[in-house]
Formats: sequence, structure tokens, C-alpha cells
Amino acid sequence: MTFTATVKDVTGKNVNGGNLVFKLNKNTIKNSAGEVIKVQVKNGVAKLTATAIKSFNNANITASYSGSSA
Repeated sequence: MTFTATVKDVTGKNVNGGNLVFKLNKNTIKNSAGEVIKVQVKNGVAKLTATAIKSFNNANITASYSGSSA
């Protein structure tokens, strides 16, 4: 599965830099070692491709940005 987020600053310009963390049903997506996967934002886009270990129907997907648009 692929998660893609568009990240813009308050003026609507694409953010370049910082990290995004995706959550699936309120659970932070982690790698097989249990570490949080931080996705770098480049030209306003953060993209994560992951393999699901189970099927999700009607999942709630959210993301949290950390960084600065300045």
C-alpha cells in the first residue's frame, strides 16, 4: 500500500523539508524493528510505500508533520 500526503504552508506553497509520520487507525506506522517511520517531505509531497500484514477496511489514516516551512 502507498500513503501519499501533500504538505503546504499557511500561504499554500509546497513545503520542502521536515518529516511526516502516518497513522493508521490511530496507530503510528512503524518498521519491522518497531521504529517509527518518518517520511521526508520533498516539494510538498511525502510518500510511504509499505507492506500490510493484514487487511484494512474503512481505515482512518492521519498524518503529523514536524519541521518548518521557513
